[in-house]
Amino acid sequence: MRREELFEKIKNVRTGQSDMESFVKPRPPEEFGDGVQLTYDKENQKFQATVFDPDTNTVFSKEMFTNENEVGKFIMKTID
Repeated sequence: MRREELFEKIKNVRTGQSDMESFVKPRPPEEFGDGVQLTYDKENQKFQATVFDPDTNTVFSKEMFTNENEVGKFIMKTID
């Protein structure tokens, strides 16, 4: 996923144009991979990034972020 596309999706979540976005890098079945599901809490002005296995939907962790750059870096690091 291109950086511009990633930050456009983050903006859509922040502005309410999208309730949730998922970021997953396709991988062969024999490789393990993580995905990130992103939501935004408007009241507290925080992003919640949930790291999960896209094949089993197992949740590994949940992280909170206050700005788009921090959450963007986290997503890129997680799915690469």
